[in-house]
Amino acid sequence: MPCDCHAKDNVEIQRHVLALLLAINATTFCFEVVAGILANSTALLADSLDMVADATIYGIALYAVGKPGMRQSNPPGRGGRIRPEDTVRH
Repeated sequence: MPCDCHAKDNVEIQRHVLALLLAINATTFCFEVVAGILANSTALLADSLDMVADATIYGIALYAVGKPGMRQSNPPGRGGRIRPEDTVRH
């Protein structure tokens, strides 16, 4: 059985990498917007919007890393199947 002795270290590494990627994407976005406006280039402006989308995803991932799961996808003892008796309210 694998141990979770390094799980906290892994979460911190993931958070650091995601924060770095978010900073790089946000910086690239700013440069591309300025360059796109100065060069009157719709291609650079469109690519800057793609950078915003990527930065948004990195921000969401950064928020989600290390958060406990809302529910288990495969509860113990049930094999992940919904039984009819689980859905009936008494």
